Amino acid sequence: MTHSSHSSQASRAARLHPEIPLHVLSARQRLVMTLLFDEQLSVAEAAGFIGVDEQTIRSTKHKALTRLREHLGEKGTDPFTGCR
Repeated sequence: MTHSSHSSQASRAARLHPEIPLHVLSARQRLVMTLLFDEQLSVAEAAGFIGVDEQTIRSTKHKALTRLREHLGEKGTDPFTGCR
């Protein structure tokens, strides 16, 4: 996948979840979350799509969820999972 393809996917992720300020998640974190939750790809499929190791996908997802929880606080609902 080319850099421009990653950029367009990250832009799509930002449009799908405008309630998440752009500074909360990196472009890669947005892309991984979109692939896993919106596109419902497996970790292996997302890794292949981006061209990284599966552990990178798991780590990126974990860091993104941590940042979302910190940003949303205890009262917020995770916009990707719909959970509190």
